[in-house]
Amino acid sequence: MGCATSHPLLPFNPCCLCSLGLNLCCSCVNSHNLKSLDLNGVTQFMEKLEQKKERKDVRIVVMVGAGISVSAGVPDFRSMTTGIYQNKMDKYSLPTPQHMFDIDYFISDQGPFYDFVKTELYPKSSTLPTVFHHFMNLLQEKKMLSRIYTQNIDMLERLAGIPQEIICEVHGTLSTSSCANCKKQCDGFTTMRRIRKGEKPTCEKCGGPQKPDIVFFGEKMPRKVQEQMKLDMPDLKKCDLLIVAGTSLAVQPFASFIDAVPRSTPRIFINRDSDGSGRNGEYDDPGGQHLWGKCGNYRDVLLRGDCDKVVTNICRDLGWLAELQSKIKTFADLHKKKGSTNVEEKLFPTQMGERRGSKTAWGAIGSTSSKERLDARRSNASEKVRRKSSGKLKKSESERSMNRNGGSISPSHRRKLSKSNSNSSLTSVGSAAVHP
Repeated sequence: MGCATSHPLLPFNPCCLCSLGLNLCCSCVNSHNLKSLDLNGVTQFMEKLEQKKERKDVRIVVMVGAGISVSAGVPDFRSMTTGIYQNKMDKYSLPTPQHMFDIDYFISDQGPFYDFVKTELYPKSSTLPTVFHHFMNLLQEKKMLSRIYTQNIDMLERLAGIPQEIICEVHGTLSTSSCANCKKQCDGFTTMRRIRKGEKPTCEKCGGPQKPDIVFFGEKMPRKVQEQMKLDMPDLKKCDLLIVAGTSLAVQPFASFIDAVPRSTPRIFINRDSDGSGRNGEYDDPGGQHLWGKCGNYRDVLLRGDCDKVVTNICRDLGWLAELQSKIKTFADLHKKKGSTNVEEKLFPTQMGERRGSKTAWGAIGSTSSKERLDARRSNASEKVRRKSSGKLKKSESERSMNRNGGSISPSHRRKLSKSNSNSSLTSVGSAAVHP
């Protein structure tokens, strides 16, 4: 294998990486496109990706944790010893805050968890997606985002309008639920409604407690999530850029996903702290594959700080700031107008659509493309024009018939009109069921 003799980011021959215990070929080191391991290097690389998308698919993968939702008022597990968690411990005499999320404790007493969901976890009308959530949605609209892996159960990715198909909720979701005993699937919307009313929903089959489908301590990762991760592996091998934000990468198998991308792919780490190790940007990994702050680093960038502020700076340097601000304002205006209905329509689009008798209800905005929604609106408009024109033609035909018969309608024509009006009524009823 041929070896490069120099590299702009390395003060030594890339072959020396072998001395660091890294199983990297020189082509990996020299094929990446970061000119510097800082914000400037990141934005320059993303500019190239934006230009590249015109002729080739761009695959940016984002991995996020609780840190991206803190500014929305969602509590993270780092604050378990104070504030909200401490209050719940005192109220329910819990041994530790973790007992609220322990499956054995939940089966014996659902009160603490249900109360926590009702008061803290379920997005309120005042809970808005953060700047970082809107940044991810902006990437998606620019056709640069291929997948989001989130450890969060707050569903703010959905609320921001990001299509559900590209979100992998690694630790589960509040949008669906099942029985903690027999595992029978329940309607998540109904379960959450009952919890928010202060009720304790039970399974219709066995009477066991219903639980939102989030991963508790003592539970395995959902099978569908494991299957999704396996299916995603080929795409991760083609990832152009990995962004990790708001997580210390302390939980497996989530943390191992950063190793699934090609070794030439830049990995951007955005967090208030360097990582779970707390040692000046170094990642404590026995395999030595994570290079934040290490002398052999050639592709890992640590952007330490508030997640919202960091991506705002990225958008500013890319010339996207106006788009980001417009997206935030548009969402805020719509949310102010619709209030809590906005939350339910975004988080439970299927159930809300069924309750309205509509497949194209506004609530489905998070799971359908803008083109599909535009086509639906055009179809509705065309149908209205067709009905209006049809009505005018029938009226004109009726008038002509009356003129021919001296102002009266012949029996045969009356039967024809009656049959036509009957069919028209059926059509209208059928259309109304689909397009309210």
